[in-house]
Amino acid sequence: MISSLPRGVADFVRALTVAEPVVAVRLGGSRGGETAQPQDGSRDWDLLVYMQGALEDLSRAEVPGLTDVTPIASPFIVGECVIEANRDVMDCAFIHVTMLAQSARSSASGEFRLHPMVRAAAGMPSYVLEAEAALSVPLSGAVDVAAEPPATLVAAGVPWWRGRAALALHMAEDSLYLGDAATTAGFVAATAACLAHAEALADGWYLPSKRFLAHGRDPLLAHALRAALGADRLASARSLRDFGAERGLTREAALQWAADGREEGPWSPRS
Repeated sequence: MISSLPRGVADFVRALTVAEPVVAVRLGGSRGGETAQPQDGSRDWDLLVYMQGALEDLSRAEVPGLTDVTPIASPFIVGECVIEANRDVMDCAFIHVTMLAQSARSSASGEFRLHPMVRAAAGMPSYVLEAEAALSVPLSGAVDVAAEPPATLVAAGVPWWRGRAALALHMAEDSLYLGDAATTAGFVAATAACLAHAEALADGWYLPSKRFLAHGRDPLLAHALRAALGADRLASARSLRDFGAERGLTREAALQWAADGREEGPWSPRS
């Protein structure tokens, strides 16, 4: 696979491969799960670099071209950097293998935790670590990741996402009655994202955070945004309510989800 990459990218991946802290390198982003050939003339390459040890160990490895790795305080990555080689740009995300292993153990137990992220309308579930790994292309090394989410995660995740979608939809309806179009739009976007996550798990495959709208098969977002920004608020609110009724996103389901007190996800704190 490395031999099919542009020369500058291939040379950098080979250099990463021999660095002591690096366990595996995978190709993610829009190329993940597909060919490594450029798509639509793009020169961007998203590299998932799985490592053990600290970022300082990577710096001491003196990988040619690897400079200015920015430490990131995130539940998903420990650092990132952008590397240019010829006309190609490599966006590198550094992931500690223990983070991936911990996510896999939680998923096997039917648990995940939701992390609030500005760039994700519904937040990011902790299993996004496994999602990106499962749908990426291996370039070197190996990481232990399942191709599909475990049945335990599906059983716990689908009703949780649907309950959250029900609550977001009814919050959108309430905001619309108050004439707050901006807040309505935010709740509608969250509803769309939650439904997409639920459908993805029900179908037995992961849904990376950056792709949920691209893979969403329900026209909720465009339909309900038009309703939210329409002139007739009462008619638009009925449209949202009808949409929810058709999909079982009832107010009762929303209230039950809220009463369960698991807004951060179906997980159990451990000492």
